[in-house]
Amino acid sequence: AFLRRGGLAERARPVMAQLAAESGETAVLAVADGDAALVVAEAQAAASLRVVLPAGTRLAYHATAPGKALIAHLPLARVRALLGCDALPALTPRSFTDQGELTAELATLRHGGWLAERGEAVPGQNGIAAPVFGGSGDPVAALGIIGPEVRLHEAALARLGPAVAAAAAGLGAALGGPALSPQAVSG
Repeated sequence: AFLRRGGLAERARPVMAQLAAESGETAVLAVADGDAALVVAEAQAAASLRVVLPAGTRLAYHATAPGKALIAHLPLARVRALLGCDALPALTPRSFTDQGELTAELATLRHGGWLAERGEAVPGQNGIAAPVFGGSGDPVAALGIIGPEVRLHEAALARLGPAVAAAAAGLGAALGGPALSPQAVSG
């Protein structure tokens, strides 16, 4: 209902198109949907080798950058309830399977404004995401880019992470959220 009233996906499309054009990777917007993140919009990269995540794709909270961005600012008890069990499923050998390790990873987003996935959901696929904060100051979505590891390697993740965080903060401000992410305001 929020997506229909607020036009979140429509407002995000120009931001996503710009991210896809500048990064050369697929940009996605995801929202929390029960036990997974739900892709609600996608802007595909122009490259012939690219990740395709159409609207309706469900992403694991613990193994994808958009999923982790959605849960990083939630209270620990809520995160545990969403993830269900102590042992998380290994989607790849790189997936976080321990909630304690995942909690430490989520802290990197709270401190830096963005986080990455490194082959945790699909081998050879990396991504970056940042939360989009709404008018209440809570994350209403995650904005991210996803691509093949061969291009979205460590140096590219470090270079593009701040741009994704800035785009998410700008989208959040357009939705009535804080002009800066909470860690930038408090830091």
